[in-house]
Amino acid sequence: MAERNTQNTQGHGFAVGAIAGMVAGAVAGILLAPKSGKETRADIKEKAQEVDSQAREKATEAKQKAHEAREEARNTGRRWGKKAKNAAHASKEALEEESDEQETSDRS
Repeated sequence: MAERNTQNTQGHGFAVGAIAGMVAGAVAGILLAPKSGKETRADIKEKAQEVDSQAREKATEAKQKAHEAREEARNTGRRWGKKAKNAAHASKEALEEESDEQETSDRS
């Protein structure tokens, strides 16, 4: 499970780095391009909208993955809870049987 958390953290870090790289590249490209101020502002606005759209998409994907991970954790917890309950019940029954056999043996 720790390995999965590490992978999720690394994936998140990669996504943040990728977005930051896109923003830095877009800004550098726009500012270094020989255009008028009006054209540069229009380019900045367009790139900002693209980055915003991509960031929203990544956020939606991250929310979905978080939801799936939460559901998986719940289901795993439920399964382990049922197994523990069944094991406790089986142990109780085995102890009761052993106790009954001991009582029968003692009476003989």
